[in-house]
Amino acid sequence: MNYRAMGAPFLCLLAFAKMTTLSISTATGFVGGSIFPMIFAGTCLGMASVDLNPTGPAADSWASIFFCGWPAALAVPCMAAGLPCAFSPAIIGMVVIVLLMMKLQAMAVSHVFVASAVSFTAVCGLGLSQSLVLGRSAVVRHAPAEAGKSRR
Repeated sequence: MNYRAMGAPFLCLLAFAKMTTLSISTATGFVGGSIFPMIFAGTCLGMASVDLNPTGPAADSWASIFFCGWPAALAVPCMAAGLPCAFSPAIIGMVVIVLLMMKLQAMAVSHVFVASAVSFTAVCGLGLSQSLVLGRSAVVRHAPAEAGKSRR
């Protein structure tokens, strides 16, 4: 079936339904992985973003501001690797899986790697804020000890 015949709203609904069924099955004790359902949802979202570009059928929509005509050969792998990387720290593994699944050229691998790294960093952070909150930072650990020495 042609993905353009489905349309962007249906593809977004399909990705949302896949993520909903994944969360329900995980919560009820399903013994499966979450990587490949997330790759499927990312692929659906990537194809939907291609359908929403300014040269496509939705040229007058709000989405034309965000999706500036990027090709499907770049949008789909970036979204397919970026969505699972938002929830797991397997950036290089996801890039390799998407590289092998979609037979990417060498130039596209860098875009997929950057999309995966940005996705993971945007959701999980670099660890700096967590270490400051939990008191594991070297700055937080040594500051009270030095303050105690100056009072004596």
